[in-house]
Amino acid sequence: MIRVWRLAPDSPPGCAVMQSAGAASPEESEAAAITLEVKAGVERQLVSLLDQASEAHGTPLSASSKVLAKYLNGTLRGLSQLVIDGASRTDLMQICDVAARACVAKASSNP
Repeated sequence: MIRVWRLAPDSPPGCAVMQSAGAASPEESEAAAITLEVKAGVERQLVSLLDQASEAHGTPLSASSKVLAKYLNGTLRGLSQLVIDGASRTDLMQICDVAARACVAKASSNP
């Protein structure tokens, strides 16, 4: 499950990691590199979790775990922007449900 919260009432909405390092200046290149590595780490963890869940539950994935991890990483970035734009928790959770269902292969109707 993806949880969205703020650390303090006056903190900005959205995820700082998902919103950062897109267009860093040369002075910020070290911070951008660190942020990109964090994002890559999230993606590696998603690959591992998808593989584990598929194996543990006998559920085939709709694509390779690497592709799905990239898809989910992109979804997280989009969710972060939606939070900034004022999306409700209900809307965010509905999007998460759709994203989760998209990761599972549809059952074949052929015997």
